[in-house]
Amino acid sequence: MDADPIIATIEQPDSNDQSQTIHQKPKHCQEIWEALESLTSPDLMNRIAGLGRITELKGSCRYPLVIYVLVSRITEPDIELRMAYCEAAWKYFRARLARSQESFRFF
Repeated sequence: MDADPIIATIEQPDSNDQSQTIHQKPKHCQEIWEALESLTSPDLMNRIAGLGRITELKGSCRYPLVIYVLVSRITEPDIELRMAYCEAAWKYFRARLARSQESFRFF
């Protein structure tokens, strides 16, 4: 056995740190949140507008929560909107797959 144990020190960020307020976060973060909220609206037009706003802001590329919400909305009653949710999620997963395959190329 080794006489010297391996000691790893990892600094965890303070979860109670309030130095970064909502006003210091990027503006699009608030817009994406509002668009996500509209995806749960009972009004079809609000849901369509919310998905359009998420697509416009490229929210599915930036935040995993967006993909989670899109996938959870696959049970959408409107077939066209359901297809749009699936296409948005597919674009995200296709891009992730392409990036992971590029990282494994050795030549």
